Amino acid sequence: VKKVVPSDSFYFSIVRDPVRLAESSFAYYRFYCPAFSNAKSLDEFVASPERHYRGLEPNNHYARNVMWFDFGHDNNMEDVPGYVDAVLAQLDRIFDLVLVAEYFDESLILLKEALCWDLEDVAYFKLNTRSNDSVLPLNASSVERLRAWNHLDWRLYSHYNASLWRRISSYGAQRMESDVAHLKALSHRLASRCLESSCPGQVCDPSFMPHSSGKAKIQGYVLKVNLSRDYLELCRRMVLPEKQYLAYLQRKQLISRGHRP
Repeated sequence: VKKVVPSDSFYFSIVRDPVRLAESSFAYYRFYCPAFSNAKSLDEFVASPERHYRGLEPNNHYARNVMWFDFGHDNNMEDVPGYVDAVLAQLDRIFDLVLVAEYFDESLILLKEALCWDLEDVAYFKLNTRSNDSVLPLNASSVERLRAWNHLDWRLYSHYNASLWRRISSYGAQRMESDVAHLKALSHRLASRCLESSCPGQVCDPSFMPHSSGKAKIQGYVLKVNLSRDYLELCRRMVLPEKQYLAYLQRKQLISRGHRP
């Protein structure tokens, strides 16, 4: 990436609680990941992950320290003295900001501030959410086992969770609380204008239908009818799933280059 973007580019990423991420990965990648497909349930996998997991088997990175893998490092490494601290220091040098999924609104406010954006630039609808019946509850024992199994991800998450709250403290707790309230109010107003229901549900229109995988039932939104032309464009882009949004951007890129898709 550094070879093709300006040297002063702003790099940011996001982390998520590795326990919830592991539960989500099991539902979503159940039939892609051999370690998961070999287990009858998440409880069975958690009880003895080493029995199902082979580190070098293709797609098994989804089953252990997947964030560590996504950041470009060996997800099967042991936490040897100095290793994790060295990687975290390297990531701190690369990324200007790392958001935290569990504090998404606060993260967006910090991103807006860093990039000199307006509040409208970070208003959003919650996308890529699973239906409640496909989310598995986890007991305390499973939580501790998943943290231990994903020990590198837990160190990564703990580091950037602490970093986020230091940034929030510098930003100002009351100021952050006020800005988050304004962001939520703006997103709510947009939802009232755009959506038939503010809660995600089943979608029939293929142009707005999110991709589902495994046992994960991904939900989407239904737009109101008779939207004005300006709001139709805005509302469409706010509910587009990732694959459809990528296609939209590719068409826009072709048109900007003088080609017609």
